[in-house]
Amino acid sequence: MSGSGAEAAADRAPRLLGLRALPGRLRPATLTVLAHQLREWQRLGRSLALARQVDPDPLWTYADLAETGWDEVLHDLFNQAVIHDWFPLDAHRLEAAWWGYWEDPELNGVELEAYLDYVPLAVQGPDEADLAAHPALRLLKGLLDETLPEAERQRLFKSLPAPLPKLTAGWKPADQPTAWARLERVEAEPDLFPPAALTLAGLARWVCARSGNLILDGRPTAWLEPDYRYRWEQLPQIRADWQTARPLLAAWEAVREWSETDNKNLVKLARVVMKGTDYEQLDW
Repeated sequence: MSGSGAEAAADRAPRLLGLRALPGRLRPATLTVLAHQLREWQRLGRSLALARQVDPDPLWTYADLAETGWDEVLHDLFNQAVIHDWFPLDAHRLEAAWWGYWEDPELNGVELEAYLDYVPLAVQGPDEADLAAHPALRLLKGLLDETLPEAERQRLFKSLPAPLPKLTAGWKPADQPTAWARLERVEAEPDLFPPAALTLAGLARWVCARSGNLILDGRPTAWLEPDYRYRWEQLPQIRADWQTARPLLAAWEAVREWSETDNKNLVKLARVVMKGTDYEQLDW
């Protein structure tokens, strides 16, 4: 090595060693920043692909993708879901995910990113709070849910206002297949029965999670269970199920008000289910 080459190498060495000797907090964060930016770009690409999949001809566009965040694309997509009423949005869970992301994108991005794979669907199956609040739901579940343990069934009956505990005391699981057969006949021949009878059959399926409808049968508390997460590929079925679920849920509001106005109406409901007659008494 020539003298000038050796001197040049000697000049460079202290600078290189000095950079490596810097504490980690003072070194350039190039790789960390690059990895974060790459992840954000990947999420942006996925969010745009999802938006095109869900809404192939959107009215909303982005003039400058360099200034667009993937969370913004998700936000706009879910706004469209609300505007067009594609499905009931789980706004509470979404809001928590967004607040977490805005507070710390690096730490909390994974929770919001889950909605690139899963629909934020607010399923409408009755939960324990609904049962506790509405005696008509407890009555129907106790009379018709064939999966319910007997001890739980008796607990539901005893929680009902008088005289229903006495009226339902003789009801046995062996009576349920006959009751369901009567309701299935109503569904098969609706023209032979008052409209309220068909509503009753739908409500019975809803309360007992046997409607075959993703939205009506889903349990609101089951998001952490993989079987109860719905992928975007299921959106056509979800939208169709929502169109079926909406009128039944609207009818439930009328039934709820009717059943809670007077306990005598709960007695009417119990007798109709247990005997399969007098559907005209369901005057909700």
